[in-house]
Amino acid sequence: MKFHAHILAIFLFSLLCVDRTTLNAQPTPKPLPDAWLPDGVHPDFITTNHWTTSQSGTLTNEALVGRLKVYWHAPTGTEVKSARLWSSADAPGRWRARDWQSLPMEKRGERWETALPIENVDIPVIYFVETETTQKHTTALRLCRPRLVGLEEPSRIFWPFLEGFEEELWSWRTVTDEPRFTPVETGTIVKNGNAALRLVIPAGKRSITVTTTRIRGWQLEQNFARGIRLWVRLGSGTAKLRCTLQAHAFTPQQTISLYPDEPEIGTQWQPVDLTLNRFPKLSVGEVDLMSLELIGNGPLECFVDDVQLLGRWHTVD
Repeated sequence: MKFHAHILAIFLFSLLCVDRTTLNAQPTPKPLPDAWLPDGVHPDFITTNHWTTSQSGTLTNEALVGRLKVYWHAPTGTEVKSARLWSSADAPGRWRARDWQSLPMEKRGERWETALPIENVDIPVIYFVETETTQKHTTALRLCRPRLVGLEEPSRIFWPFLEGFEEELWSWRTVTDEPRFTPVETGTIVKNGNAALRLVIPAGKRSITVTTTRIRGWQLEQNFARGIRLWVRLGSGTAKLRCTLQAHAFTPQQTISLYPDEPEIGTQWQPVDLTLNRFPKLSVGEVDLMSLELIGNGPLECFVDDVQLLGRWHTVD
């Protein structure tokens, strides 16, 4: 009996010692399937006027027949000439190292719409509309969680080919001393297609660097990628290529991993394979930026084409 009384006393004492903040803690709210993101940051290459949430009209989406449809009703009284949907698949944050893609929207009745391809239903998507009225505007940003919206499976299959430099190149930029966005150039000396990335070291200079947000850690991780391949060549002469991968780029948590080899580049197309496990202390799932530095005596002209991931799949040259 004394033993049971002792146990009861300990139990009652433990109740008195419970942290009151624990008893009063509120349950963590469930994430919303789709909502405005007032603290989000638009990409720096879009310098048009940004509407607030109350000015942005009605921007919504729905899962429909295996696709994520996005609808936009313009603000009342606004005459819209064209609309384009911008999207970026990744958790909120890392605003300067997000990868943005765009799609044209079609007007049907009183609204504009398009289908947004989704590769992973568990990766959040941030999106907004860029529109041309009497001047260009962008809506506020919204955050969508595809699975919670009702999309059960990806609407786009994984494709390891990342970049052929045939279309918009907002994912690539030249590194300069200027804080503003500096676009890259393309040239007509190509491995495939009609265009390739063109890097130029001016006379009297020793290097040029470009960066890209096309390499995403979640994509490398979920598809068990083992590396990255890019095809490069010079117009004349020789040079070296220095490659780095970064995680949490442009944040206090940024880490930079330098590839141990600097391959020599000549005047014929050659593959440069960057094996992920050779990047020192690399957190693959957190990668959000790749940089390529061409090193040589200017003037030099270099071309980069057909950037792709390496893995279990067959790679086409």
